[in-house]
Amino acid sequence: MSENKTVIHPTAILDPSVELGEGVYIGPYCVIGENVKIGDGCVLESHVTIKCNTELGKNNKLSPCVALGGDPQDYGYSGEPTFVKIGDNNILREFVTVHRASGEGKTTLVGSNSMIMAYSHVAHNCVIGDFVTIANYAGLCGHVHIEDKAVIGGLSGIHQNATVGTMAMIGGCARVNVDVPPYSKVGGSPLEVHGANVIAMRRHGVSPEARKEVKETIEEVFCMRKSRDAALAEIEAKGFGSPEYLHLVDFIKKMRAGDNGRQR
Repeated sequence: MSENKTVIHPTAILDPSVELGEGVYIGPYCVIGENVKIGDGCVLESHVTIKCNTELGKNNKLSPCVALGGDPQDYGYSGEPTFVKIGDNNILREFVTVHRASGEGKTTLVGSNSMIMAYSHVAHNCVIGDFVTIANYAGLCGHVHIEDKAVIGGLSGIHQNATVGTMAMIGGCARVNVDVPPYSKVGGSPLEVHGANVIAMRRHGVSPEARKEVKETIEEVFCMRKSRDAALAEIEAKGFGSPEYLHLVDFIKKMRAGDNGRQR
């Protein structure tokens, strides 16, 4: 098909209010509800359902049976208008679900350049940053915040209101019931910090000096079995100053209390 030509398969059903950009492909048996906007170059392969109040940016690719804009799974939801907004260049694989927010006018947000793999769920009021990878069968409960460039392992479950820091990596089958510090590697049940995610920092252009500061901070605070306050005091006395270190320390100070290196 022409790059700028929008194609709608004859079996697809679109509400009259749907707004389509240029070069959009709507595949067989897709169902698109009211107040939906689909940006330029998006591809909906087949059997995709977008219920309502959902906006897709440009060049998103939705695999078969993706479902967006469903009602939030929240007993407090009473039918108020809420939304889903998804950025550009994302890949959503088979059977991914992203639900609308709960609370009038609120939005579930997914950024850009991310991949959400098959059977994963993004619940109401979640905020997902850019360049995030969520592996198969992962589940995000309501109000979860995933910062940029984080990696969520397959079959992991993230408890409501938890925050996962930038460039963190969560191992597969993890039970994430606390905040996950930026630049860290975590896994297990109960969740435990296993050190700094040096590979991700190098891959994303973090300077060697900043990598050293972050690595030392994570090891001191989470892996040395000291009290968090004592470990932070020792680290702050060293006068580190990279932006990555400062973000990490600010994040740690806002985290819910854990037990030495092991998060509970």
